[in-house]
Amino acid sequence: MQNHYNTFGPRIGFAWDPTGSGKTALRAGYGIGYYRIEGNDTQRTAGNPPYSGIATFFRPPFDNPAGGAVAPQTPLVVYGFDPTYDIPSAASWSFSIQRQLTPSLGLSVAYVGTQGLHRDMVSDINQPLAAMGYDFDPRIACTATTPYPCTTRISEDYVRPYKGWSTISNVIPVGNSAYHGLQISLQKRLSAGLSFAAAYTWSKTLGTCTGSDLDGCTQNYYDMKAERGLAAFDRPQVLMANYVYDLPFFKGLSGIGGGVLKGWEATGILTFESGLAFTPGFTSATAGLATKPDRLAGVSVNNGPKTAGQWFNTAAFTAPPFGYFGNAGDGIIRGPGMNNWDMGFFKNFKVKERGNVQVRGEMFNTWNHTNFWDMNTTYGSGSFGQVVSAHTPRVIQLAMRLSF
Repeated sequence: MQNHYNTFGPRIGFAWDPTGSGKTALRAGYGIGYYRIEGNDTQRTAGNPPYSGIATFFRPPFDNPAGGAVAPQTPLVVYGFDPTYDIPSAASWSFSIQRQLTPSLGLSVAYVGTQGLHRDMVSDINQPLAAMGYDFDPRIACTATTPYPCTTRISEDYVRPYKGWSTISNVIPVGNSAYHGLQISLQKRLSAGLSFAAAYTWSKTLGTCTGSDLDGCTQNYYDMKAERGLAAFDRPQVLMANYVYDLPFFKGLSGIGGGVLKGWEATGILTFESGLAFTPGFTSATAGLATKPDRLAGVSVNNGPKTAGQWFNTAAFTAPPFGYFGNAGDGIIRGPGMNNWDMGFFKNFKVKERGNVQVRGEMFNTWNHTNFWDMNTTYGSGSFGQVVSAHTPRVIQLAMRLSF
C-alpha cells in the first residue's frame, strides 16, 4: 500500500466577546484528523493462500485424523486492501453564540458539523453480476444470454467474473458520512432553590453504510453509492431536560407538621426523541443477490398503523425479481420515538447535630408510557413490520439513607 505524507491535520479556533461586557461570546473551531491501518485491519488477510490453508475431514479416527473423508474442494475466499488506499479522515467544525441572560441563566445556540471521507468499506470485486441466470426462478424467462439452463440450480461460484475464486473482499476507502446539527441549550445555575438545564438538537446524519459493520453492509458492490442514506443512529430531533428544585412550600411551618411537610426536594429527567432510522432487509429461499426488498413508487413507508403488530407500512415493499438487487434505500424506515419522564422526591430529616436521615422515592418512566424499541425490518419474515422489544416500563424505587 502506498504511503501518504501530506496528511496535514490543523486545529483552529477562536472565542470573541463582541460587546466587551462579558455576557456574550462567539466561538468557532475546525479540525481534521486521520485514521491509520492497524493490526486488526490486516488480520483479515492471515488466511490468504498460499501461506495459510484449512483442510476439513469428516468422521476422522482419533488415532489418525487425516484418515477421515476429505471435504470437497471449494473456491477460496481472499481478503485484501486497495493498493491505492486513501487514508480515512474526519473533519469537525462548529460555530456557537453564548449569551448570559440573567446572573444565573445562560443560552447557547450552535451549529455543529462533522464529515468523514474515505471510510473503510468492503467490496467483493468477484460478486456475480445481476441477472446472470445462475439459479432458476419461474418469474424470469430464459433468454439466449443466460449462461446456464434455467432448469439447473448451480452455485454462484460458477458465474463469478474471476472463475476459480469465491469472494474477493477488498477493503476500499470509498465510504463517507456527514452530520449537520442545530444545538440549543438553556442552563440555569442554582438560585432560589432551582437549577435546570434543557438541550434541543435538530440534526441529520447521512452516510455510506454508517452504523454498520465493515462487512455485510453492501448489497451491490458495483454501485456503492446506492448504499448512502440516513445513518442507523440518525435522530432528527432530541429534547432533554433535567431539574433540581428545593420545594418552597411550608417553609414557615414548625413542629411535627413542619418536620414532615417542609424541606422536600424534587428532581427529574425528561427525554423526548425521534425514532432511529432502520434499513429494510430481505430474506427468501429465492433471494438471489438481493439483500434488500424493492420499494414501491408512490407508497409511503412511514405512514403505518404505529402499533406493536405493525409499526410502518409493510405494503410499501415487495420482493425484487430474482437475479436483481432490491432498490430500497438505507434508513428509510423511521422507528419508534422516546417519551420518558423520570422523577424523584427527597426529604432530609436532621438527627441531632451530626446525623441525617434521607427518605427518597424515585420513579423511572413515571407515566408508564410504552416506548417501543426494536422492529423486524426483514421482508419475507413472518414478523415483518412488528415491534419486537420495548424499553423498561415504570419502575418505582423507595430508599432510606442514614448519614452521620
